[in-house]
Amino acid sequence: MRRACAVLAVSLVLLLAGAANGAAPATLAPTGAPVFPERSFILDLPAPRALTAAQVRVTENGVPVSGLRLDGAAGSQQSQSAVVLAIDASRSMAGKPIAAAVAAAREFVAHRSPKEEIAVVTFNGAVSTVRPFTTDPLSIISALGTTPKIGVGTKLYEALARGLQLIAAADPATASIVVLTDGRDVGSIVKPATVLGRLARAHIRVFSVGIPSPTYDAKTLEDMASTTGGSYVEATSLARLTPTLDGLAARLGSEYLVSYRSRQNPRTGVTVSVAVQGVPGVASSSYVSPALSFVHPAVYAPSTTARIVESPTTVAFVVLAVLVLVIFAITNAVRHRIDPLVERVGGFVSLPGAQPTARQGSGQTAPAASMGLLERAQSSVGRRAWSGRLTASLDLAGIALTSVQVVVLTAGAVVVFALILNLLVGPLGALASFVVIPYGVRYFIRTKIRRKRQAFSEQLPDNLDVLASALRAGHSLVGALSVVAEDASEPSKSEYQRVLADERFGVPFEDALKVTVTRMQNRDLEQVALISRLQREMGSNAAEVLDRVIETVRGKTELRRLVRTLTAQGRLSRWVLSGIPIVLILVISLISPGYMHPLLHTLAGKIILGVAAVLVVSGSIVIGKIVDIKI
Repeated sequence: MRRACAVLAVSLVLLLAGAANGAAPATLAPTGAPVFPERSFILDLPAPRALTAAQVRVTENGVPVSGLRLDGAAGSQQSQSAVVLAIDASRSMAGKPIAAAVAAAREFVAHRSPKEEIAVVTFNGAVSTVRPFTTDPLSIISALGTTPKIGVGTKLYEALARGLQLIAAADPATASIVVLTDGRDVGSIVKPATVLGRLARAHIRVFSVGIPSPTYDAKTLEDMASTTGGSYVEATSLARLTPTLDGLAARLGSEYLVSYRSRQNPRTGVTVSVAVQGVPGVASSSYVSPALSFVHPAVYAPSTTARIVESPTTVAFVVLAVLVLVIFAITNAVRHRIDPLVERVGGFVSLPGAQPTARQGSGQTAPAASMGLLERAQSSVGRRAWSGRLTASLDLAGIALTSVQVVVLTAGAVVVFALILNLLVGPLGALASFVVIPYGVRYFIRTKIRRKRQAFSEQLPDNLDVLASALRAGHSLVGALSVVAEDASEPSKSEYQRVLADERFGVPFEDALKVTVTRMQNRDLEQVALISRLQREMGSNAAEVLDRVIETVRGKTELRRLVRTLTAQGRLSRWVLSGIPIVLILVISLISPGYMHPLLHTLAGKIILGVAAVLVVSGSIVIGKIVDIKI
């Protein structure tokens, strides 16, 4: 009896408040479900009652509509509405407040319409879906049978976002979110304006029920309700929670969904009026009919290729490429061409200190008319310092490409990846491609060179053994090296053949060996050049001296292997520590896409990511320097 009186009192207060504000006894609010010319509105009556379409008269600009459909709490045969109950489970709700909130929620469920879907969500520092949408009262009461787990934080707007997700998945005709809380928002990542804007555009109303406390923020709850077209009620005590929610359940139970097909012309201001038999006054709402659209916005979506071609980033790349080509053409036209004899002969031999050039079969440069664009570009920049260094690295790495080809391919890869990352990640990803791609190419070339030098160093002791044996058999040093070149494995075979070819062209044997020493960065081979000079000038026993060299080289090789074994853990730790942040970012983005939003879409977050990336790269470089021990 007391509860019925309380419900009546709350309803009377709401009715008197509406009368005081000059509002009609019945109200009309649009929904976001239909697309014009289909229209639907929520008709809110003063009290629940059985209602049929014949008892409702709907007009647009004074003209009755046709095809009127009426669905609601009393007359609907299928679920048309849905309500999300969001209950605050923060620390300030511990004890009696949370118990009163759960009890009030159970009463709300008990007084709801039988066809109304209910979902239950709790929130504190995390948002939990206790029960997804269902019309089964036992399932809902069971979900509210235990007290939610209390936690730190009050992610109020995160709870609204979760309710929006549940409603979007269920896709009911009308939907509302009822929030029970005693505090302000603490810890939400999503922006309030973003969530409330999406709720308002979807015509999802928020009914906020506030419980006063030391951390209570009434303005937040009022703004939440007013922005979405709902209402805010303050429960002055825990005992008032249940009557307040009973009154809210009665209000939602008195709502009806009015649907019809409009016949208004495009871009016309329309006033919708609804009159109900037995209810005084007329409920009204206004809207402007949309303009004609031959292509629905959702039908056309540009392809990925079109987005790449038409993007401002592509235009910038094209302009930059044209400028580079123009500068290259002007520079190539005004530059004085020289073709010294030493450089032409250098195509056949490896002179100390000279940069390698492309070897021609006839020793002559091909006519410019018979050369392709890349060949002419290579001929033009071939004498530049950077081109010489890059050509030497490519030759040493065994990559059959010219320096211009590598630069063009790298630039093309940078452009392609920048365009793709700009669409997927944004300008930050496009900027990263300018660093990652060139560094990756440089790392690939250096890795091949390092492996080649390491293999040469591993093969050197065995090759020197063969060289000493050949010297004892009566061969000269050059002849003994020929024997080694015939039986050696790559890369030693090619390097020794290069030395022999240079020696045949008249380069002193010691100088030819020094070129290989520089290429392979192996000081042990330099001792062989010393032995050659000693034998030529002093007539020493080269085989005996070479045996001492072999012992030294073998000892250094064993020491290198030991050091590499001892530093293996450090090298592995470097890549593990460098890869953990990247893997964590990818895993967190897959598990909870919104979690990384502050880092990826705010200025402070981007600065933090940039600083973290610099620190990770710096740490990786430092660890690499520590474990890279030269012997």
